Amino acid sequence: EGEKKGNNVSHFHFALIINMLFLLTCVLTVLFCIYIKLKYFTRHGPIPGQSPQFLFGNILQAGLSPGKYIGDVAREFQTKYGDLFQFWLGPTRILFVCNPDDVQHIFTHRQIYEQGNLERDHHRLLFNDALICNIGSKYKRHASFVLPLFRRGKFLNNYDLIIDCTDKLLSHWRTNTKHVHTNIVEQCQNLSLTIFGFIAFDYDLQILDESNGSKNNQLRNALNEFLKFFVLTIPLPTFLSRFYLKFSPTYRRTLSILNEYLTEIIQQEQSKTSEDITERKRTSLIASLVAALQHDEIEEANKPEEEKKGSSSSVNST
Repeated sequence: EGEKKGNNVSHFHFALIINMLFLLTCVLTVLFCIYIKLKYFTRHGPIPGQSPQFLFGNILQAGLSPGKYIGDVAREFQTKYGDLFQFWLGPTRILFVCNPDDVQHIFTHRQIYEQGNLERDHHRLLFNDALICNIGSKYKRHASFVLPLFRRGKFLNNYDLIIDCTDKLLSHWRTNTKHVHTNIVEQCQNLSLTIFGFIAFDYDLQILDESNGSKNNQLRNALNEFLKFFVLTIPLPTFLSRFYLKFSPTYRRTLSILNEYLTEIIQQEQSKTSEDITERKRTSLIASLVAALQHDEIEEANKPEEEKKGSSSSVNST
């Protein structure tokens, strides 16, 4: 009987420990959820916005889906909350600044307003070492030879080129007088991309060339798919986005198509003489990047960031 009592006491103690561990786990889980809710899914400060839902943020509240453009959602929130508001893409809190004067102030005072973690860390999954992902001295160095190419005066120098591309699109429309164009927005996007290809890379992307339909459709579809991946990965944690992109065959196929075009652009630029590049480096993005390449990357890599000059080939390949 004593041994039986001892076993019963041991079982009781064991059951008590299990129950206490279970209760402790429940309490810790609840506290962890409360912490996550307060830290990542609670509106703080005076900036207006809709209170986010747990795990989903404002995604469900705004009806944001793969078929809905985030710009339309931002316009709805702007109408409701004004030119400055908060929006949660899952756990990611984003501040939208819609007033042009405020935007100009931010971009002209980058010594005060640095890029947020979303651009520095998360966007690097898709854009690697792009300008939008850099901060501090590295951003200033790269911006010094990239941003001047997008000033108003540079585009005015290409005014005739813009008119020629627009006339080409209008000519395509006139040849199909019996056809009602229902995809004007898409074709205007193609026009903008064609103009950018000429101005930035001195390269004809052939998107407006109807005789080359399969190729231009391939590029346009690849860019659309890449944009979808960009929108899809924003609300996901970085490690999940990295895992998804690594094992997505669609992403690898899209990246392969874009790399083919980038390779063609680079090969075309490399075929030019140094005199041609020097002449165009202040009007063409690709020529400016080539001209800004560091002559000795190993030596430059050992310098402090503040003392480095120019760009590296790894940056230009992105």
